[in-house]
Amino acid sequence: MLTAEEYYINKKVRDEITSEPETYRFNLSLIDSEASVPLIDFARLTLEEYENLRLMLSVSEGVDEFIIHSYYYLLDQVSYYESIALPNQIATEMAMEDLRVLFSNYNEKKLQL
Repeated sequence: MLTAEEYYINKKVRDEITSEPETYRFNLSLIDSEASVPLIDFARLTLEEYENLRLMLSVSEGVDEFIIHSYYYLLDQVSYYESIALPNQIATEMAMEDLRVLFSNYNEKKLQL
């Protein structure tokens, strides 16, 4: 299973969520809306590729929340890569790859039901 820190991905994501709960709730509502948010869609579709991780999150009923945590992580990573003068497209691709690596690492954790 994921630890609390892993569930929030990192301290920065956790701090953003706890400091702005209204924004977090709004972002969470986007999961079931018809609006398409590319980074949320990417996180959701990528999560589907990692069966063990998805199952761990399903057991704790935390799939939607984890997708939003992933969205915050992606936004932070894109911002970081842009801060070192990378174009948005490259920064976004690198952030997406970072998320895939993170999901892969989490997917290898032991499943405890």
